[in-house]
Amino acid sequence: MPEDKKSLTIGYYLVAFIDILGQKEHLRGLTDLPTTPEEKARFINVLKETYGTVEGFRTAFDTFFQAFNTPSRLPPMPEPMQQQFRDLRAVSIKTQRFSDTVILYAPLGNDTAKIPINGVYASLLACGTTFLAMLAGRNACRGGIDIGLAFEPHQGEIYGAALLSASQLERSVAQYHRIDVGHTLVEYLAQHAQASGQDPVIQYTRKFAKECLGLLTNDVNGQPFLDVLGEGYRQTVGGIESLRDIVRDAYAFVVEEAERAQQAGNSKLATRYGQLRQYFEARRPPPG
Repeated sequence: MPEDKKSLTIGYYLVAFIDILGQKEHLRGLTDLPTTPEEKARFINVLKETYGTVEGFRTAFDTFFQAFNTPSRLPPMPEPMQQQFRDLRAVSIKTQRFSDTVILYAPLGNDTAKIPINGVYASLLACGTTFLAMLAGRNACRGGIDIGLAFEPHQGEIYGAALLSASQLERSVAQYHRIDVGHTLVEYLAQHAQASGQDPVIQYTRKFAKECLGLLTNDVNGQPFLDVLGEGYRQTVGGIESLRDIVRDAYAFVVEEAERAQQAGNSKLATRYGQLRQYFEARRPPPG
């Protein structure tokens, strides 16, 4: 139960549930304490590789948000206007971590976040860039992002329907290694992208809601997911050249894993990496 029932506040949150794939298979082999030097070396190596991957996964998110929250140089303007500009850019995102999973969550109520769309925009960018970085580092992720009711029972913990929806997207809906987006989140973005009014906050929110929608695409069944190789992401991170090396390395890993799974007779994994390979080749056809 929450430590302080009086402080309990239930509201709408964005929640992203991102899982590193393949870690459990490596750890399942560590059933007994090692007894020989060879077993000890293998034991330590598996622990280093798996936890090193998890730590790198977490660091990728931390690095993104540190860069995102670093204020850029402001143009000359009176101090009150500078503060208004900073308020517009402020982001309220928290993380919950356990094992090989990272959960991002951001409040959507104006009483806790002055401009809620900032948390949505930053979360979508963080998940997409981390997804690509992990692939380039030879590790695959899968995830789900949605909005819904939730609350924070303790510091660094989120609980509620928003978390359930995001986790179900990751575990049950995502057909292959990608980050699926809930229809409720898409409806939220569409509503704000179509909002009328000339109030600065409404204009700002409308602009970034449209940019968030530009980071998404649908599969053949109409399921939205993060289009990490789409035009929206490319423009946000500075164009094609800024992604060239990371996309090349990520694609090489996907091809290798698809072929490895096929040779091993793992039809389930071969199908999933095959679908991811098709996505890469449809968005970024390999040279030659």
